[in-house]
Amino acid sequence: MKKVDTNFGLKLDNIGVLNLRNEFNTYYNNFMQNEFRAQFTGPYREIRTPYLTWYGISDSLLTFILQRSILGIEAYIVAAVYFNLGSKSQLNDSAIKHLRNPFSLKGKGTADIFYNKLPSLVSDELCLQAYDGDLWATTKTFYTEVRNPIFHGYEIKSESIDNVPVLYRFLDRIYEWIDSWFDMEEIIPGTGVLANSGDRGRS
Repeated sequence: MKKVDTNFGLKLDNIGVLNLRNEFNTYYNNFMQNEFRAQFTGPYREIRTPYLTWYGISDSLLTFILQRSILGIEAYIVAAVYFNLGSKSQLNDSAIKHLRNPFSLKGKGTADIFYNKLPSLVSDELCLQAYDGDLWATTKTFYTEVRNPIFHGYEIKSESIDNVPVLYRFLDRIYEWIDSWFDMEEIIPGTGVLANSGDRGRS
């Protein structure tokens, strides 16, 4: 769904969902490695990631990576709903309006909008709250205590780097939920395997 900003003339388009998923997989695998995490602590030095070499403050890079991983999941949900509705011939103007601006759904906060309101455009049964109440409760807390603050002026301190794998295991459970109702393999044959590739096992 392409857009053109009317004030600055900037062209916007969706990030490829396969790119989002592969980026998540890459960082998941890297953050499970002690050697990778060690770059974020100790004396100042460059930090090498699969996508860039960072010469700034480690807190800022850690926060940037986590922000992108979270945004990736939110964008992935939008894509999953879009393709599901399209496959059912239910991609009408009202649905497209909400997909372009999920906040038009007026849920009880950002988490409710992405994990319950958006999937309910396809079916109420797909909502995270219905799928796994405990995971939904954890997600609500995560948005209150982590997601919202780091999108509004807070940074993740690199001294907590060894807790990041716990966060990525949680985010991976969110992808498991999406996988339960959206199979990329049905959209583009061969990509389903790529989307789930990686050395890790499901947690």
